[in-house]
Amino acid sequence: MPDGELAIPAELHPSGHWIGISVTIGGRHTIFMVLDTGSPASAISPGISRALRARGLLRESRTPGSYHLTALTAEDAARKPPLPNLTVRILPRLDRLAIEGLLGLDFFRLFDHICFDFPTSSLILSPASQL
Repeated sequence: MPDGELAIPAELHPSGHWIGISVTIGGRHTIFMVLDTGSPASAISPGISRALRARGLLRESRTPGSYHLTALTAEDAARKPPLPNLTVRILPRLDRLAIEGLLGLDFFRLFDHICFDFPTSSLILSPASQL
């Protein structure tokens, strides 16, 4: 994780209902992840889980039903900064909603300051203080 503030360009989901960011996993697969502060946990769709498994990018967690995504980068941000590793669940309804993944509160809790700047359509994140 970089030490300074991150400004990550965000886009509207094709449905027009959500805002998200492009996240690259392991430098090999990019998915659009909806920003969802109403979800306690981050998740991916079953279709994306199959694609990531086929590429060796989805690792099982010690917690049943949870998986690790590592080597994440903010694809559309300047210099493609790294993002924290994520633990995700597979959420079947995401396929029905045509959502590849979502970033929940577990992701946002990793930062001290979170802001969405509407004029620039940017997600601005300040990393948590290291003690």
